[in-house]
Amino acid sequence: MSNTVLGSFSSLQFLQRGTTEKQCTGSAAYTLDEDYNLEKIKKPRYEPKPKDEQNKREYKIAKQKIRQRLFTHINSQKGYRQLYMCTISFPPAIRDNIAYKLLNLFFTEARQQNLLKSYLWVAERQKNGTIHFHVCITHYVAIKQLNSIMQSNIKKYIRKGLVNWSQSEAHKYNGCHLTKDDKTGKALNYADVKNKKLLGAYITKYVTKNTEKFEHLAWHNSRDFSAIFLKQAIEIATLKKVHAKAIESLTDPFINDYCATHFWKSAAPYWCVDKLLSINDSILHIKGYYDYKKEIANNFKSRLN
Repeated sequence: MSNTVLGSFSSLQFLQRGTTEKQCTGSAAYTLDEDYNLEKIKKPRYEPKPKDEQNKREYKIAKQKIRQRLFTHINSQKGYRQLYMCTISFPPAIRDNIAYKLLNLFFTEARQQNLLKSYLWVAERQKNGTIHFHVCITHYVAIKQLNSIMQSNIKKYIRKGLVNWSQSEAHKYNGCHLTKDDKTGKALNYADVKNKKLLGAYITKYVTKNTEKFEHLAWHNSRDFSAIFLKQAIEIATLKKVHAKAIESLTDPFINDYCATHFWKSAAPYWCVDKLLSINDSILHIKGYYDYKKEIANNFKSRLN
């Protein structure tokens, strides 16, 4: 049995080589001290290289990290878990750099208007060559307001001559689309246990099978997604106690030079994610996720009354 075992909401990993002294890993914002207190990572000040030293980069989807962040965020949420999928489309043949500028404006204004707080997005190339984006959102979504933001910015870019589309076409824009339940017509909540297979299929279709390379970022997320921890070290003594039962709950391993990964057939057992649940709950509180979720839920209720 490996001396270093990492547990997560999706898998149990036995490291083939190397070890880790960290109790939890995967956060881009925090480390933990010996008493499991959060310590902020101090990032060096970013200093861009001169243009003549900048190399042209290609960006790809970080498939494993995206899958881990989505599953971890969903399972770390207390109370009513939420995950909705929004597709953002653009006029045909729009240039990539213009689409990305519109996307940045969209996120900036949506945050300023308190419409978006917690999300992860992935770029995808359509068959006609036009880029579009899939946005995973972990709270209620006011889709009409989001459509209005993108429509307004597309109209501005038409006036500047940056988008080859008419104002009348832009006026009909409805390119921010929420995936809905075919039976109820309501927004489909992928965090619901009954939709677990649908979530797996969605990730496989738009993340796992996405092999495109982009000149701009292929994916990104809000700060709460970056801050949460994704894996925790499992003590060998704990694993020996539950080993026989645990193996029955795991798939056959996927083995590479780094580790042997077994995926959970159903929900990960508590002993495998207990530290993640506690620490990530604190992080989501710090990042204001729960306060925002409560606020936006109340706003939705007030609109319905």
